[in-house]
Amino acid sequence: MPAPIACICGYRGPAVTEAASDVCPICRTPAAPPPTAPGPAVVPSAPLSPPPAAFAGPAAAGFPPADPFFAPGKGATASTVPAPAPATLRIPCPRGHVLDVPAAMLGQRVVCPKCNEFFVLDAENSVERRQQREREIAEGEAREARRWLIRAIWVAAIVMAALVAMIFVSTLQK
Repeated sequence: MPAPIACICGYRGPAVTEAASDVCPICRTPAAPPPTAPGPAVVPSAPLSPPPAAFAGPAAAGFPPADPFFAPGKGATASTVPAPAPATLRIPCPRGHVLDVPAAMLGQRVVCPKCNEFFVLDAENSVERRQQREREIAEGEAREARRWLIRAIWVAAIVMAALVAMIFVSTLQK
């Protein structure tokens, strides 16, 4: 069995032997031994073949895949524009093991090094995105609580004014 490798294209897994040397099965570059720290391994979901030479997509130019979570929306204000994408995201596998994943690997199918569970890396499942959603919900609830407090103060003021007016009218009739 070929030795495990960590390629510059993001692939981590077994190498393919070609012409008496180990190469990456995705980009066909010469293989290097993996780093000592465990990380997610990319598992190719298509048959192993070299990428088309005519491919000129954003990933080939070194840009991470487009993700609406990290891009400002139409009419976004300074308070609604999300922070720039971090270099690494913490994404849990389906069994709960948290992996530190580079943002460039989003959308790829990987295997968890702890439980060998296959899953697709998605920014929506990241710990950072979940924390942001919880903050947004808490901020919305706080705004709604302030609105109700202001409404309650206005109602109390109106009731007190009506009570004072009724007392004043009753003293005039005597």
